Parts: sequence; C-alpha cells; structure tokens
Amino acid sequence: MKLPGHKLERKVGQGGMAAVYLGVQEAFDRKVAVKILEPKTIADEEFAARFLREAKTVAQLSHRHIIPVYDFGSLEGYYYMSMEYLPGGTLDGLAKAGLELEEALVIIEQVADALNYAHSKGIIHRDVKPENIMFRDDHSAVLMDFGIARRQDASDGMTVAGAVLGTPKYMSPEQIQGRDLDGRSDIYALGIMFYEMLMRQVPYESEDYMALAMKHLKEPIPRLTGKLAKAQHFLEKMLAKNIDQRFQTCEQVMNAARQLRETGEFVSGTKVTRGGLKDEVKKKAPEPKQALKQGAWFNERKTKSGLFSNKYQYVVRTVSEDYNRFTVPFNTATDKLIDWHRERKGSCESVLFDITIDGESETKVRSALRKLIKTGGPLKFLKKIPVQVKFTDYKSGNSKNFTIKTT
Repeated sequence: MKLPGHKLERKVGQGGMAAVYLGVQEAFDRKVAVKILEPKTIADEEFAARFLREAKTVAQLSHRHIIPVYDFGSLEGYYYMSMEYLPGGTLDGLAKAGLELEEALVIIEQVADALNYAHSKGIIHRDVKPENIMFRDDHSAVLMDFGIARRQDASDGMTVAGAVLGTPKYMSPEQIQGRDLDGRSDIYALGIMFYEMLMRQVPYESEDYMALAMKHLKEPIPRLTGKLAKAQHFLEKMLAKNIDQRFQTCEQVMNAARQLRETGEFVSGTKVTRGGLKDEVKKKAPEPKQALKQGAWFNERKTKSGLFSNKYQYVVRTVSEDYNRFTVPFNTATDKLIDWHRERKGSCESVLFDITIDGESETKVRSALRKLIKTGGPLKFLKKIPVQVKFTDYKSGNSKNFTIKTT
C-alpha cells in the first residue's frame, strides 16, 4: 500500500495486532519504521482506538529514550504510525543470551530515565518487557509500545475496572489483582527485566496464569549468587511485593543503578529477604575525614561506546594526606596501568584518576600527571586517549573535575 509521504520497503516485524515495515519518509529522506494495524483487528473498535491512543500518547513524549513518532493517521481503513527506525534490535535476544551486570545496569538506568519522564507526565506504561526495548546504533536503549499505557487520571472508559492488561510474566502484584496502578508497577516490571538480563530467565514462570499470578503474589524473590550478589538489595527494592517498600520513583531507580554500577555498592533503607521484609537496615555511615584510608585502588568499567564490546575506562583512585604520601600509591598506579593495558591488549578508551589529597598539592599533582603522560615507553598510549581527573580536597571534601591535555 502507498502511505502519504512514505515509501515502504519490506516487512521487518509482525505482532498480533500490527505489522512493522521498514520505509523511507520521503520529505526528509530518512529511514522509518511504519507500524500498520492488521486488517483483521481494524473491525475491533477497541484495538483501533488503542492504536491511535498509542500514537497520540507517544507524540506527547519527547525524550531521548522514548521512541519518537513522526506521523500517524488512517488511509483506506488502515491505521498507521511512522516512527524512528532502530537498527539495533530488541533487548529480548540479548536478555536470553545474558548480559554482564554493568551492561544490565546501564540499560536499567536508561529505561528508568524514560519511565521517570513518562510518569512525570502522568503516563504509566504497563507493559515494560525486553520485547518493548530496542537499541540505536550507539547501543542506547529506547522504550517502545505504549499500546496499553494509561494516564493515571484517565477516565476514557477504555479499560474496564478490574480488567487485567499486560504481559503476565512482568506484571506487578497490584496489576495482577486489577488494582489502580501508578509508576511503581512499572518499577516492578523493570525488576523482572533486570533479573532476566542477568539470569537469562524470568524469576517466576508457569504456563498456568493463576499459578503464575500466585508466584508474583507469594513466592520469595530469588537470590542472586556469586559476583551478582551485590545487586541483590537493588533487585529486591524493585520487586518488593508491598508497593510501599519498593523504590517510589524511577529517579530513585536511576540513581541506585548508577551507584551500584560505579561503586559496586547499594545501601537501602529497607531490606527484602526470602522470609519477608525487615523494617530497617542501618545505612552505611560516612567515614570521618580524619580516618580516610590512604592508598591506591583500581577498577575498570566498560565505556558507553563499548557496552556490547570490549572497550574500557580504567579508574585509579588514590587517597593521600599530602604530596609526600602521594608518591608511593601514584607509583603503584603507574605500574598497574602498564600491566592492565597489556592485559587488555589496547582496549582502553580513557583513564580516570580519582585523587584525594590536600588542596595545596593540586599543582604538584597536575605536574606529576603531565609528566606521566609525556614519559612514553609502556605509557605512551596515554597520549592517545582522554585522561580525566577528579580532584578532591582531603580536608574539605570539595571536588573538581578537569582533563589533562594529552597533546
């Protein structure tokens, strides 16, 4: 069929309600994905109304991690929607293959960012799952399919009170029970998706709907083991059966995911256990400034551009009371950089020095870093990559960021 302003090339997807085609929006000569409602569903007025509501809903949302709609309408009884074409595929296949913890956390951050924006507009997605997450060429995640999304204050009559809509494997206890929903239901679905990305399966499964529903309502939250155990409390805060003991906003999810990814730690005010909920967990008290442990620590993390490949940033953290005590950990860091670069076979994209020292030593530290870069030999790779510095005053705790020029 010929759509106004579009040229369809080939079918790239098929769902129960609609087919998706790769096309070109002729006015801008750009590739688009065109979703066309199947003829057999057009006769059902509710399906058609949902399709148009999805287009109108997404058209109101402008966010980097939400699929943009370029055009929608009807022609000769067909309803269509023209959207950004996303060549990176869906999260579904990646989840089945399994992801590293850091990769999963980046995706959770991005999808939570999208949901946080939608929730701020009063829109609940209600169908968060890997099939509804796609990727751009730069590996950034994009939330799609707002077909059963609903405004919290909606009274459009399209959803019967007590009706259950969504995908059972990802539905929150309150969604299964047909209760009124808010953004915390989407957070529960994020938790299911997070577990699936790590474990290659959802936490609760059954071919029988009622048995699956009871698992969501009653079964304990599964345990993460080994190197994934550090994400257990984060998972539990998303999957708490009691909605009031979940993360209350997607902004909290974003911040916690980032904290876990960058520091390897997550401290929560409420701990969920296999036997139920404990009322309170003591928060980790900050170390007194005078008791800061001195030395050097090392960490590596995949860069955004290397999310699904092997590109890394190397992080060196040193804590020293003054410059005299800085030289030993700094020399240790230098040796570690050389060893690490050899082991990673040149896959370093940047280096971050996180340096805590007295404020009077900043000039000397800058000079030492510049000299390190100019040294050459095994460290000559530093001249070709960004070298970033986070400088924290040992006494005041004030921080600043800067980049050491490598040329």
